[in-house]
Amino acid sequence: MTRLLAKLKAALARPAGWAATVPFRFTGPEEVEPPPSVCHSRWPATLRERFNRPGMRVLEIGSRNVTGTSFRSSFSKAHYVGFDLYPGENVDIVGDATGCRPISRPTSGST
Repeated sequence: MTRLLAKLKAALARPAGWAATVPFRFTGPEEVEPPPSVCHSRWPATLRERFNRPGMRVLEIGSRNVTGTSFRSSFSKAHYVGFDLYPGENVDIVGDATGCRPISRPTSGST
């Protein structure tokens, strides 16, 4: 019971952080530790670490700068493309991602 109360208290102290770990909880008798990069505030750094390198291509859907923050500079070594429904700063391609369909389907034997 004490462990449950401690978890509840911690969860109430940081609801957004705890909510981000819900998919990793309640999966069985043992709890699975969430990966350190699951926290919303850690995602930009994690993506930069993994994908900001030559030869990588980054597509940001919903890239229009409406908050004053752009991730384009975070991917200076990769090829970055910004896609959004509306034209604006940080948008390279304007389109509706909800209607996207594959241009081609993989054929059997392709990798």
